[in-house]
Amino acid sequence: MRNNRCSRKLFFLKGDTMSNPKAEQLSAMDFINAYVKTHQTGGTIADVATMINRTIGQTRSKRNSVSVELKKRGVTLPQLNRMETVGSSSLAYDEVANLVKSYVNEDTLLANLKDS
Repeated sequence: MRNNRCSRKLFFLKGDTMSNPKAEQLSAMDFINAYVKTHQTGGTIADVATMINRTIGQTRSKRNSVSVELKKRGVTLPQLNRMETVGSSSLAYDEVANLVKSYVNEDTLLANLKDS
């Protein structure tokens, strides 16, 4: 029974198409080439991750480490476009925005009624 659990776990790791947890090291030059191409096309960190076959988290980590080294040399990486927020957090912000709009509109309406 123990071997079945182990083989399922190995299958799960092999099936991970986003990245390889044991991927070979990515050179700073290869990362920067992908980063610059992505910046030129108006891409996001997710686009860089796809180009270098890494997860977004791994790509952000690489960007941060490369950025630190470049800053020591007086160079700053250009900013990529921000990723669109999707999912439940985006919906939560939509709800919050609507609540604030309602509050502001109600407050403005009450102020207008008092002035009348």
